[in-house]
Amino acid sequence: MENANRCVCCNAMIPEGRQVCPICERGGCLHVWQFDQIVTGESGERYLSWKCVRCGRSRLEKRSTEALYRSMYDG
Repeated sequence: MENANRCVCCNAMIPEGRQVCPICERGGCLHVWQFDQIVTGESGERYLSWKCVRCGRSRLEKRSTEALYRSMYDG
């Protein structure tokens, strides 16, 4: 999950050399992200799962375990 190849608007994977994905470039959804759940990967890594309340698109964000708990309890 390397941030260098992700859309700056919606965090979708994009080809190297671009800054936005084709959907955002065409003026698609202006995503409103809402926390969905914490997902544990096959290797035990934890990710925050976000879902757009407008279009339903999902994205994962990798965070350290400490940051996960801090984001859950510090509001």
